[in-house]
Amino acid sequence: MIRGRLAAFALVFLPGAIPPRAATTFPRPDAVQAPAQGDQPDTEARKRRKVQELMDKMGMRDTAKRSFEQMLTNFEALTMPDGFVEKLKARFDIDAMLGVSIDVYCEKLDEKTIDAMTAFYETEEGKKLAAALPDITVECVKRGQEYGKTLATDILQGR
Repeated sequence: MIRGRLAAFALVFLPGAIPPRAATTFPRPDAVQAPAQGDQPDTEARKRRKVQELMDKMGMRDTAKRSFEQMLTNFEALTMPDGFVEKLKARFDIDAMLGVSIDVYCEKLDEKTIDAMTAFYETEEGKKLAAALPDITVECVKRGQEYGKTLATDILQGR
């Protein structure tokens, strides 16, 4: 039963923790993806550079590192196969993870919105938010996990 819960946890919170049939590699954040239909390659490259700049201003690298460290702490508390956490640490590539995030931002936001967000993060208030985001993110993850744990326990105990 524990193994089943662990597998479910890994599928939800660690896509890729349970290996697919073929390994998936993610683009580096500086890699330019093929442009969407109708886009010019230089437009797409410019947009990716803008998203990278936005993420730098948002402190996304620090947020991602802190979130990963929190996840490792959670895994260390679980009964994991020998060497799992060490292998996870060794294989974790923050640039690949940020590259995936850049892809999502490029898909979901237009350049005007990216420019507006970047301008906000250049303000005093934006800099304060960027400084607080790593702590906010880690705390939200912790509280969300506690909520999920309580909810799962209640369901498993028939409450």
